[in-house]
Amino acid sequence: MLEKPLLAEDRLRRRVRILVTAASVLTVIGFGPILAALASAATTAALGCRVNEASAQQCIVLGTDISNLLYTGFMMGWLFFLTIPLALVALVLWVIAAASWVGGRRRKRGTSGGHGAEAPAAPKQSGLLELDVHARRDLPYYPGAPTGYSGFTDHTAMNCAVNDGLIGRAPPSQFDMTGFGVGLLDGLMQRLSDRREDLPAVLHFETASDLQSEYIGWLAMMQEQGADNAAPSTSNLHGALHGLALDICKDGPVTERFWDRAKSAPQLEVRTDVEARNMQLFLTIFERGRRLGLELGQSARIEDAQA
Repeated sequence: MLEKPLLAEDRLRRRVRILVTAASVLTVIGFGPILAALASAATTAALGCRVNEASAQQCIVLGTDISNLLYTGFMMGWLFFLTIPLALVALVLWVIAAASWVGGRRRKRGTSGGHGAEAPAAPKQSGLLELDVHARRDLPYYPGAPTGYSGFTDHTAMNCAVNDGLIGRAPPSQFDMTGFGVGLLDGLMQRLSDRREDLPAVLHFETASDLQSEYIGWLAMMQEQGADNAAPSTSNLHGALHGLALDICKDGPVTERFWDRAKSAPQLEVRTDVEARNMQLFLTIFERGRRLGLELGQSARIEDAQA
């Protein structure tokens, strides 16, 4: 099972909570002296007593002289000159907290389309036409895995291919495609574990649906596009899909191209703000796609490739 992600909504709430706590503490410290002075002055005026910087006349309330208390509160107003910087910092933190909360809510409404967290269903029709994907019910199996320098370049090229292959796809399609690909290749690798490592094959999926056949066509295209200095490798595609699955199930749908994301990686920013309820539904779509892909991969007909 994939680790439950720390969602953008949770991060926003935690950040705002920290800001509000810090702002509240600084507000009490920063504005406390002037508030105490104002309260003492108001109480003095209401009771008809007299308090100033020099002294306080006797002020009896319910048989108790509170003149010293009023005098202390009145004189605390001078401390405000020392706590003004803290009061200003508190105001800045309140503004930042409010801006963070309002901005986060607006981004969340934009992500959910302004209609709440309506359940995103798995795509029912083609969503890959602009990728020039040809639907197919067979997938070439390329044995082996690139090593050395070729292993590094081809691993990077494959990660780039599968990441950029999802750009522009709706979040449900991204999770469905990735889950299906992971499950399909998991099942195939189980089936092919007893074969010679250097023996290529063609895998046939006669029972694949129309949408699944497009996903298979996408996987076949990724195998070719993800090759750089070495021959295509199904194992390389398998590993890249697992890495992509971990990324999107943690950070949300792909919104940046691979090299753009690599440049911004040190900032540790999530790719998109995804409402918590939508993210849970996307993870459900991913798991359903993975399960269907696994069943299809385990039932594939394996044919030795022509020499």
